[in-house]
Amino acid sequence: MAAYYDSALAQHGTTARGVDWKDDASHRTRHVQFLRLIEHDPDASILDLGCGYGDFLTVLRQAGHRGSYVGCDIASGMIEAARQMHGEGDDRRWHLGAAPPEAS
Repeated sequence: MAAYYDSALAQHGTTARGVDWKDDASHRTRHVQFLRLIEHDPDASILDLGCGYGDFLTVLRQAGHRGSYVGCDIASGMIEAARQMHGEGDDRRWHLGAAPPEAS
């Protein structure tokens, strides 16, 4: 499955198609629905499993979300793209794998 998503990213880049969504509109609808779940808590911590290239982090920040974000994906290309687009910091981290590393 990781190879499939790495291939989609290589073919379509950091777009909705690159994470296997039909189009930008359907991808955006997904983000809007997730935002509705946290709209009253701009400091909520987010764990994004299957984060792709991290587009949801962009949407979160544009909406004024200030909470921490951890993005996990099984495709190494997705994590590399997310790091290139967003960097890493105290408020955002990226993890290659199906689940985040356990806190120490």
